[in-house]
Amino acid sequence: MNKIIIPAIGLLFFLASCQKEVSVDLGGSGGNGGGGGGATNGDLLSKITAAGASENYTVEYTYDASKRVIRIVYTGTSSGQNIGNDTRVVRNAAGIITQTIEKNAGVPDSSITIVNYNAASGRYESKIMEITTQGFSAIDSSVFVYDGTGKIVQVDEYLSNPGIGLDPFLAAKTVYTYDAAGNNVTFKILSADPLGGPDEVLAETTIGYDTKVNPLILSAGEAVILGDPSMASPNNPTKYDYKDVANAGTSSFLLDFTYTYNTKNKPATSSYTQTPGGGVTNNTYTYK
Repeated sequence: MNKIIIPAIGLLFFLASCQKEVSVDLGGSGGNGGGGGGATNGDLLSKITAAGASENYTVEYTYDASKRVIRIVYTGTSSGQNIGNDTRVVRNAAGIITQTIEKNAGVPDSSITIVNYNAASGRYESKIMEITTQGFSAIDSSVFVYDGTGKIVQVDEYLSNPGIGLDPFLAAKTVYTYDAAGNNVTFKILSADPLGGPDEVLAETTIGYDTKVNPLILSAGEAVILGDPSMASPNNPTKYDYKDVANAGTSSFLLDFTYTYNTKNKPATSSYTQTPGGGVTNNTYTYK
């Protein structure tokens, strides 16, 4: 997968994991809580299978009795890397996400993210998790900023370590924009260098869409909690243009998508070509 490696304490794991999640999901998953295509014309997307020169993986979705996502499992490889990942979505009786439990391949322990929900506003406000990388531990807190229409327009990432007296500091922020249909069309990752100084753009992504129905649409808050804001977009991505600004374009890439659709105007199959490289990945969608 394409990853950003930023030589700053705390940003390494955050930015790398963001790029992994987004690039995998856009390789064949997308939006609405219903779907039809692949093997059947059912209402729930159950699996995506991807096959290509450098991509060979499946994504499986599990739902509760109210057809809400409660588990997402990745199995397989991408660019030669094992991307195995099992994310369990814990919901309360009202269906609100209270935490996620994530287990990555090759990592002995699971990571738990606690989610904060404001019942008065009906919105997810933040999430918090403890992370460890290369012997460095920190508390990673994400605060969600909404516009007047209920879309998340910014996520502020704070890092802290009370054990060594490191107070929370704003490590990075992600800024989102949307088109008239409500699709997330751009997002920028920014960070101040030095801390407290002006923001600098580290990476920028532009996404194009079709006019058909995305098979896994979530609320804005749920999509960000699960690491892919495009899951809140009503349509399917047709272009994913990633600019590695921090590293002068070293890791920049472009994905172009084409689709076939089922009778419910949801993806039955798709394929995407990556530039540079020219590799083609084919995806099949299964519904139940």
